[in-house]
Amino acid sequence: ELWRIDLTSPADRGSALAPASRSQLVPQYAPDGKHVVFQSDRSGSPEIWLADGDGSNPVQLTAFKGPLTGGPAWCSDSRRIAFDSRASGTSRIYLMDVPDGPSHPLATSQSNLSLPVWSQDCQWIFASDGRTTLYRIPAAGGAAERFSRKRAYRAEVSRNKVIFNVASPAGIDLWEQSVPEGEERPLEGMPRLRYSDDW
Repeated sequence: ELWRIDLTSPADRGSALAPASRSQLVPQYAPDGKHVVFQSDRSGSPEIWLADGDGSNPVQLTAFKGPLTGGPAWCSDSRRIAFDSRASGTSRIYLMDVPDGPSHPLATSQSNLSLPVWSQDCQWIFASDGRTTLYRIPAAGGAAERFSRKRAYRAEVSRNKVIFNVASPAGIDLWEQSVPEGEERPLEGMPRLRYSDDW
């Protein structure tokens, strides 16, 4: 299930968001707060769904009908999303104008990409090749550039910074790097994590 909680209300204990009898995962609110996208198999296969900000009026956005599809992420304009799907046999990044679509694969030189996130200006997509390398790809399509020399798997964007996990035998550390160019360095004050998606 997906739940939401109002962080400005100490009395809010949380409530279900877009309730369904099937699994629902990885919700992402649009930057303007008007909509939320998420992965669900309520149609019988894992697809991307869109609902109003309060969870009402859920609408199915994709119809790949079988291949694993998930990881939706919003562009800062609240009009476009990126997600990953194995519809072609291996994982690829797809882009979609919301809610009208249709989706189309992001043309790039690197295969097997997943877990996309947008840069703040929506000019770049950051995505992983599995569990080792984080890439930066032009949102308009083009060559994939390795973003970090570290063993990185997952990223989030906070204004002009990309925060990403760095794996080592001792665990997972969070690092940061400014965009477009900046020095990568550990994110200060953060605990070491056990799993790549712990944060």
